[in-house]
Amino acid sequence: MGSLWALGTSQDARAEVNMPAVFGEHMVLQRGKPVPVYGSATPGETIAVSFHGQSLTTTADAHGDWQLKLAAMTAVADAQTLTVSGSNTLSFKDVLVGDVWLCSGQSNMDMRLGGCERPEDVAGANFPGIRQLTAPSGTWKVCSPTTAAEFSGVAFYFARKIWQDQNAKVPLGLMLASVGGTKIDLWLAPDGLIDIPVLHPLYHQTGVPGGPFSLFDKLVKPLAPYGIKGAIWYQGENSEIAAQSPDSYYLKMKALALGWQRVWGLDDFAFYPVIIANWGELPKGPAPETLIPACSRPTRSPFRTPVAPRLLILGIHRWAIRHGKAGTRRTNWMWVSAWPCGLSNMTMASRIWWPADQPSEVLVRRETPWFAPSITSAKV
Repeated sequence: MGSLWALGTSQDARAEVNMPAVFGEHMVLQRGKPVPVYGSATPGETIAVSFHGQSLTTTADAHGDWQLKLAAMTAVADAQTLTVSGSNTLSFKDVLVGDVWLCSGQSNMDMRLGGCERPEDVAGANFPGIRQLTAPSGTWKVCSPTTAAEFSGVAFYFARKIWQDQNAKVPLGLMLASVGGTKIDLWLAPDGLIDIPVLHPLYHQTGVPGGPFSLFDKLVKPLAPYGIKGAIWYQGENSEIAAQSPDSYYLKMKALALGWQRVWGLDDFAFYPVIIANWGELPKGPAPETLIPACSRPTRSPFRTPVAPRLLILGIHRWAIRHGKAGTRRTNWMWVSAWPCGLSNMTMASRIWWPADQPSEVLVRRETPWFAPSITSAKV
């Protein structure tokens, strides 16, 4: 009797129309591309989807999986409702259409705005068109003074700059998938290594805690094929300290970008990595010396791939005013972000903070879609 009850419960649950956790109220759908809408239901069940004047139907396959694509849309900053109907009806309210970004890396990306020592930016974070989802089980949060402290600091400034420059007409969806202290190997998608034989040992490697691909499987893969514009990436390059070839991080960055592009099945996939800052005392020159790793050398760019225009970004740090103890230092970060609209030139974003009595210069690496490099110096 217990077994029959369990079987009946399973059948009833399967009869319900279900969708992945990435779909929810306050979400942002990707503009300018067909929008995948997908889930599960009873095999053969008819599923109806309606959104912003579009109405489409499809049928669940023999495994109960279904997917359809809404036609490409322009940005929509006014709240809409996405309705999905089968044996039951799911309604997602306050849905916008704009640009969706996967925001990934280690603690550099995971550091929250509340820890950036900019309380005025938290208090003034009334940006209803900016929303963040934290993988794997978070819900979409609207950016406001009560929620902004939990947003990724890097992703927040990235999105705020675009939101303001676009006159609050293009919503921004941020899907945060980041874990502090993690190596790039864990974030790689297996598909990204196919064309890079020297990395094939990663398919069988067990030396990295959790194993290669483990965080991709846990945090990134479940987000696909949700519509996105691309990804921003900030990771400390700490997997290349020992027992690595000079080209290993270059190759892994190439594998990362290509793997994610292939998992999403996108021809147009924007990828904006941050190249980590220099570390140590400042040189005596007018601007901090920036660390240019092998992966950003013009002749060895890992991003000479047929994807959307991208920008390499440099952060810098400097000694701060000493507080009490002699020899105490603090790290002061300037975040330099890009306008991800297919432009070869860059737009600087707001900084997190910088001592007002310590003016300096920032070296900004600006590159064209095919990465002919130029270096410019900007006063801050």
